[in-house]
Amino acid sequence: ALTVNPATLTVTANSAVKTYGATKTYLGSEFVSVGLANGETIGSVTLSSTGDAPTASVLGGPYTINASAAAGGTFSPSNYSVNYVGGTLSVSPAALTVTANPFIKTYDGLAYSGGNGVSYSGFVNGETSAVIGGTLAYSGSSQGAVNAGGYLITPNGLASGNYAIGYVSGALTVNPAALTVTANPFTKTYDKIAYTGGNGVAYTGFVNGETSGVLGGTVAYSGSSQGAVNAGSYVITPGGLTSGNYTISYANGALTVSKAALDIFAVTDSKAYDGTTSSAGVVTHTGLLGGDALTGLAQSFASKDVMGTSGSTLGVNGGYAIADGNAGNNYAVILHTASGTITPVALNVTANAASKTYDGLAYSGGNGASYSGFVNGETSTVLVGALAYSGSSQGAVNAGSYAITPSGLSSGNYTIGYTGGTLTVTPASLTVAANPFNKTYDGVAYSGGNGVTYSGLVNGETSAVLGGTLTYGGSSQGAIDIGNYLIAPGGLTSSNYTIGFVDGALAIVPPITKDTTETVQTVAMVTTTNTSSAMTTTTDEQTAPVTLDPNVILSNDPTSSTSGSATGALGSSGGEVGGTAGTFGGEQTTSTAGSDGVAQEGGANAEGTAKKDDQAKKDDAEKKDDAANKDKKDDPSNKDKKNAKPEKC
Repeated sequence: ALTVNPATLTVTANSAVKTYGATKTYLGSEFVSVGLANGETIGSVTLSSTGDAPTASVLGGPYTINASAAAGGTFSPSNYSVNYVGGTLSVSPAALTVTANPFIKTYDGLAYSGGNGVSYSGFVNGETSAVIGGTLAYSGSSQGAVNAGGYLITPNGLASGNYAIGYVSGALTVNPAALTVTANPFTKTYDKIAYTGGNGVAYTGFVNGETSGVLGGTVAYSGSSQGAVNAGSYVITPGGLTSGNYTISYANGALTVSKAALDIFAVTDSKAYDGTTSSAGVVTHTGLLGGDALTGLAQSFASKDVMGTSGSTLGVNGGYAIADGNAGNNYAVILHTASGTITPVALNVTANAASKTYDGLAYSGGNGASYSGFVNGETSTVLVGALAYSGSSQGAVNAGSYAITPSGLSSGNYTIGYTGGTLTVTPASLTVAANPFNKTYDGVAYSGGNGVTYSGLVNGETSAVLGGTLTYGGSSQGAIDIGNYLIAPGGLTSSNYTIGFVDGALAIVPPITKDTTETVQTVAMVTTTNTSSAMTTTTDEQTAPVTLDPNVILSNDPTSSTSGSATGALGSSGGEVGGTAGTFGGEQTTSTAGSDGVAQEGGANAEGTAKKDDQAKKDDAEKKDDAANKDKKDDPSNKDKKNAKPEKC
């Protein structure tokens, strides 16, 4: 039999390299073969190694790559005696970057050392710096750096078998420290000198005990303060300094030019009250610098009123002007007061005179007053109190002169003196009129009067207030014969009345005789009119053929009025004059015969009294008169009697 022995086939795995932390994978083609016959091929070989895992360390290698299970292709494994040869798997360190962390510091005057730690980039398998050996250290320009600037922080000192460590430097930045330079404030009093420079500066921000000695440059000043003269606030601006380690900022200071003290003094003054606050005092002052001027100074009293000795206050008036180039604002003005005195002035109050006519009433009060001495247009409204009156005028009733004494007013500004006035009570006018009287002739001398009428008594007074005794004079006294006479009253006196006497009338009339013959009588009728100022007496003659009632007695007594009668005779043309004698008292009316012979009725009223015995006698007498007149109507002798001149009776 033919024995075909398997051919020898060697399959060798290819060597490979991987990085620490990576997982090795195979495609199955990573091999070489020796011994295939007739151009046969192997499709794939199974490859594996203990170093395939990502945790396979560098120091644990190299690792063997084992080949097995060749398959596929055109060969038949049964035709070969396959020998597998392993390959080598090497693990290379992974790249690890160690970067120094940057660090920023502000200049502090201290040398820098060390670093700010590092950051890692490249760890695998979740590893950390804990797997790294060695000690982290720093080098570079940062070490010992002091001044502001940029420096390198270079890390080093670490070791690892699985990592290829690369170092990256970090940056140290030293920033300048903040330094504030503040101009010191300065205060000066206005002195007319321009300000220059400054008052030094203060520093805030020096470190590590440093002072301005580390700074460059020279302090300089600017701002509105430079050249300032007038009072006010100005800016002092510092500058001129330099430093690499400090960022310098400047803070302004203040220049204060305070106002100079200017004292203005009111001076003491005194004057008499004039209703104003004006003062003639000359104001003084201290503190005004040369070249400046002060004008318009004046002073006045704080009050126009009297305040007693040294009780008034004098003050400097506003309105003064300071010429200092700054509208007076370079001075702090202090106004000083002074004491002064305003003395009261004399004011005379004179009671106005008053007059009245006696009225029986008591006088009270006054008639106002006049003033002499008011100043500055003042009037009595500035006085205190109420004008009062005293003196003999108060309660005065009777006619005469009395004193009106004013008082009751007061004023701090006036010394009030009073001058009395006069009340004159003049007598009232009183008219005493004698009452008229009529009497029938009786052959007896008339004396006395018929009383009087008073006109002008006031306040309910009567004749009882009059002095003296009422007397009668005039032509009536001793009068006997028929006629008219004057009754002149007198004898009364009064200090309160100016008495005017008005005469009355006495009428003595003839007696009336019983004569039945027709006669022509002329009766003198006396009419007396009495007024408050005068009494007049008139006599009216009435001529008519009258047959008198023998029972009638003519009388001028106005206090009685009794009816009488008379029958008129024929008129000139044959008519009868008819009429009835009316009451003798009051208005008188005359009856005359009409030219056509028609009798007209009239009434004869005159002052007087027709007195009759009784109504029966009157009727009988009228009948008798009518009969007698009828019998005598055609008697020629009666015509002569009609033409005879009437007689007064």
